[in-house]
Amino acid sequence: MVAIPDSLSSDPNALRAIIAAQREELAVRDAALRSQATLIEKLNAQLALLRRARFGASSEKIDRVIEQLELALEDLEAAEA
Repeated sequence: MVAIPDSLSSDPNALRAIIAAQREELAVRDAALRSQATLIEKLNAQLALLRRARFGASSEKIDRVIEQLELALEDLEAAEA
């Protein structure tokens, strides 16, 4: 953090230098916050995906659906022949 002297100078150039340093520090902190926000969004999206995979249709249900579709397909192929 930019140190501000107890008594500010009345020199405009010194005051401009303090303002410029603070502006630069603020820009760095802003970039860090944006980076953290992006990371949080990415992690939340990954977490939602994992939750859907974990609590979604179980693999056993999916296997049963696949078996039913395969049987239906076999029936259709047999009827076609």
